[in-house]
Amino acid sequence: MLPTLYILPLFFDLDGVWASLPTVNRLSASITYATLYWYHRSIKSRHYPKH
Repeated sequence: MLPTLYILPLFFDLDGVWASLPTVNRLSASITYATLYWYHRSIKSRHYPKH
């Protein structure tokens, strides 16, 4: 969260401070989704091998 608090205000002034929290939330949700997707695929491939 700290990098967005430093970067976004440089471009958007005070609005950048307020926009940093939704930006971090979207970024963390995207990273979490990608990690869970990768993990699910790896578990699935271990339990159900392709023929």
